[in-house]
Amino acid sequence: MSRKGLRKLWAYTAMVAMLLSVISGVFVAVPPQTASAATTYTVTRTPWVPAGTTMSDFTTVIVTADAVQLRNGDQVDVVLPSDYQMTLQAVVPSVLSSDPTVSNSLSQSNVTLTRLAANRYNLSVVGLTYGNQSKAEIQLNVASLTVPTGRREDIKMRFEAPGTSGFSSAEVIIGHVGTGVVSVSMEDIQNISSAGDTLRYSLFVKEDVAGSMLAGADSVKLKLPTGFTWNLGSAQVTLRWGDAVPGRLGVNLTNPTANDINLNLLDDRTLQLSVGSNAVSSLNGRYFEITGLGINVDESVAKYGDVECTVSGRSSVTPDTVVVARYGEFAATARAFGSAPTVRAGRYD
Repeated sequence: MSRKGLRKLWAYTAMVAMLLSVISGVFVAVPPQTASAATTYTVTRTPWVPAGTTMSDFTTVIVTADAVQLRNGDQVDVVLPSDYQMTLQAVVPSVLSSDPTVSNSLSQSNVTLTRLAANRYNLSVVGLTYGNQSKAEIQLNVASLTVPTGRREDIKMRFEAPGTSGFSSAEVIIGHVGTGVVSVSMEDIQNISSAGDTLRYSLFVKEDVAGSMLAGADSVKLKLPTGFTWNLGSAQVTLRWGDAVPGRLGVNLTNPTANDINLNLLDDRTLQLSVGSNAVSSLNGRYFEITGLGINVDESVAKYGDVECTVSGRSSVTPDTVVVARYGEFAATARAFGSAPTVRAGRYD
């Protein structure tokens, strides 16, 4: 190559190197930008609810924002799955729930909540020319929730916000859908004789979700086999946890009302828990312990072995049967092993 050609090649190479260094410098000088939204969503409680029911005063989602996070016109859609329905209320407290000594920078007049569909609301802020001056809080109360049938799942609430909004997009679990089953179990199995006995062990009745025990005199029933009858003379029923009973909880209540839950006998062989129409649990499933149950035995017809009750009632119950005692004659006997030796009178062996 001629000397003139080499100079052209060097000049071209230098130009390319300079161009690459400029391009590289541009990419290094411009760092990637990230979103910095600081809105948070906190659920106060996540109750269980039976499928196919409507629950009132379900839960509350607390929306919090940092100072100057929200601007006039910022908005977010609050959404449940398409086959759910809800009634939502927006409440702006005067102080922060996390710190009652700090005033809320928002007032009720700054918040607008608009129903867009049965499962969707739009939350927006107005009148914030310069943004919220300090921390802000909005409480979204789920005043009622209707759950579709045939479900057992987490209930997920979505927050869908535009990219320019001070509200964050997020998803939270506000509750759980259960099947509404009542479980019946025995603490342990006691042996009883033909004289009958008062059981030392407890009988437990547990709702897996609120509302599992349906209203009715025969909400849950336990029927003894032929030859056995119940004795409630020493029986007691105690609420271990769950919604408080609005009226009385007891055994053989006099003139039970719609607010009461009553342990009583349908007949000598059938024990039942009767639930008043106003006494159905609505927030937290109940767990009952029944103690002091007595069992009488008619030895002319009773069969030895496990005393197995049939479990039934207006509510969905599990299992279908439960063993509450074991019947038999359990007296101690002494028996010699091997042949008896011959001992002669007047002699020691």
